Amino acid sequence: MATIGVLGGGISGLAAAYYLSKTAATGFGKIILLESSSRLGGWVSSLELEDGSLFEIGPRSIRGVGRSGYNTLELAEEIGLTNQIIPVPHTSPAARNRFIYLNGELCALPNNLKSVFLRQSPFTSPLFLAGLKEPFRPRSKDDDETVDSFFQRRFGNEIAKFAADPLCRGIFAGNSKKLSMRSCFPIFYDFERKYGSIVLASLLKPKDKTIPKSNLIDRFRSEKWSMWSLLKGLKMLPETLGQRLKNAEICLNTPCVGLEIARNGAKVKTSAGAKDFAHIICSLPAHEVSHLVSAEHPELSALLSNIEFASVAVVNLQFRSNILNVEGFGHLIPSHQLAPVLGVLYESCSFPQHNGPDNSTRLTVMMGGAWFKDAFGDVDNCDKEEIGRLAVSTVSGHLKISERPYRVITHVHKKCIPQYQVGHWKTVKQIENYIERNQLPITLIGSSYKGVSVNDCIYNARLAVQNFRVK
Repeated sequence: MATIGVLGGGISGLAAAYYLSKTAATGFGKIILLESSSRLGGWVSSLELEDGSLFEIGPRSIRGVGRSGYNTLELAEEIGLTNQIIPVPHTSPAARNRFIYLNGELCALPNNLKSVFLRQSPFTSPLFLAGLKEPFRPRSKDDDETVDSFFQRRFGNEIAKFAADPLCRGIFAGNSKKLSMRSCFPIFYDFERKYGSIVLASLLKPKDKTIPKSNLIDRFRSEKWSMWSLLKGLKMLPETLGQRLKNAEICLNTPCVGLEIARNGAKVKTSAGAKDFAHIICSLPAHEVSHLVSAEHPELSALLSNIEFASVAVVNLQFRSNILNVEGFGHLIPSHQLAPVLGVLYESCSFPQHNGPDNSTRLTVMMGGAWFKDAFGDVDNCDKEEIGRLAVSTVSGHLKISERPYRVITHVHKKCIPQYQVGHWKTVKQIENYIERNQLPITLIGSSYKGVSVNDCIYNARLAVQNFRVK
């Protein structure tokens, strides 16, 4: 029977291995997962300390809406995590309150119907006026455009500047003037193509009736969660997936150092020797795959190298008392403020179960992204202590905090978030066409291609496995 290789033990690779192990009659007999590090999870990583405090080093929460969100809830239920979930209801301040930091002050973003009809700083007029005009804006004839251009056209300069721009910094650590609307926000892109308007689409589009049968999804919908995490952090998701791969061989500390792909199979060269596979499902970042295939497939390598990545510094801070004067999810800083800080997350508000000592406050400062090199220099030689000091001074100034944190934990994630720039969809299509045209036994998954969230990675892994057959 054929052996299938899964390269990468992050959430995408683990999900692919899990769904492969569940799939019957696919024509293979063994699954081998190769992971270069000593742990599973990739960018999904949680740090639990002796006093009970917990810090997310990578993604910090999961949303449940849409097909991909439902799919992750369904997966969590399947692998036995239902009783470990920490939900955040839609009534929580962490769900309702979001801010941007602008010109020295926090500005609350509209969060209910009433606020849409009121003028609220930094906007110079009520947002409903932009909504009234939006259905009359002409559709774009371009096959792609920047996020900034899209929101400028449809909603005007202020929404592009004070909403779309910081949103891109928060999700992608990226620049809205470079990121692709089609690839970063495909739902809104499709709304304009199909309905001619985002507002009309929200009113006219039929409700999705294909909701999986799941007790956890039913609970999510009835209790109206905004987001969720796990008692021991999001690391529980990849760790539990790894434990559930009973019929798969997991090889840790096994980096892939060479890759040969031909129509009749693939050979993976590792530090422990070479392994032959009938097919490979590869979740490694595009820039790593580009290097591995450069000798045999230079055209494919060049396409993969077109996908750029941003590095992000994550600084976790902990204070001994409740020092927040506001409650909410956090605040983002628009790019025109020229700050190396992307945003500050009020972790204590979102998941107080992770606070540890009574009344302590946890904050996370996200820094760099598309502006990392300008702010901190080369990612391999940046000064982590200086980054930590900047994080402390930033929250002190933004949130008017006089107390010093007793914990400052700094991590720098090199090339952690792909930047889907305008035309990204064409690059992905060309990559897929090259693989199909040359009948290469490799399937590419992961955040490099069709979505950066945990939900996207898991759902796209499932779709890849559903479409997979050993030839």
